[in-house]
Amino acid sequence: MTQSTITPDNVIERCMQLAKPVRNDQQHKLRDLETMYWYHEGIVKNRIQLSCLPNEKESFLQLSRQEIVRIQREWDSLTRKKLNKLSTEHFQELSFEPFKWRNQTGWPKLSLFNTIGRSTVFSATVEKPYYTSVKQLDDAWGNLVQYQLAISTNPLQPFMGLYFDVLLKLQTMVTDRLSTRENLTVVLQSRWDGILPSKARQVLQASQYRFDSNGCSVFLLAEPTSPWVAEESSEPKRTPAQKDPLIVVFHKDKLWLVDNFNPTLLENYVASEFRK
Repeated sequence: MTQSTITPDNVIERCMQLAKPVRNDQQHKLRDLETMYWYHEGIVKNRIQLSCLPNEKESFLQLSRQEIVRIQREWDSLTRKKLNKLSTEHFQELSFEPFKWRNQTGWPKLSLFNTIGRSTVFSATVEKPYYTSVKQLDDAWGNLVQYQLAISTNPLQPFMGLYFDVLLKLQTMVTDRLSTRENLTVVLQSRWDGILPSKARQVLQASQYRFDSNGCSVFLLAEPTSPWVAEESSEPKRTPAQKDPLIVVFHKDKLWLVDNFNPTLLENYVASEFRK
């Protein structure tokens, strides 16, 4: 599969343009309703932790119970279908094309970041004693790709074919440096260190409650805030987030857009002050 290097002004915007179009005016309305329904159910079932004082908790729980009833009534007025926790019917399906985009150095332009450490890591490891010649190393490389080249977030494994060129570059780095080492690990890593607006955090929490415990995975799709670094040991230099991420879920071999957002001016100010 051929990867392409692109440098548009806003790759997130381009990613949205490649998503399947919204079917009708109600699609986003129903998407937002079901997201908030599962957010409040997560609170009531104590699966989403509230940031409040102990004596405030019951009031928040009561508010969430009321919201569940209100949302259910509004949902029923719009559609006859029942709320389905694992449904992606009202999400837009995203294209896999963005995973082929590369920056000018040949590393991924966009990446999926896990929602805990917000990092993506490729690593290639070779132990020299197993290979007595470069030919043996080359012959064994098919196994290395399967067993010793790994990505830190396991649900990304279905996307590995889209990163073949990245793995090939890592292979070259390993073989070029192996002659003077007994063993060698080359790590390619990057991070997203932006700040999520409060509404986006709610959407993220609701999505994790809905999908993470049911064999699916929720990610942030974003441009890295730190440059990709390929080192034997490295700590990426962090830079301010330039573009806002998309909240996505990988479900049934497809990538679905849960939500996109724009930070407020205040959140941009806080983010810039925090990084000084």
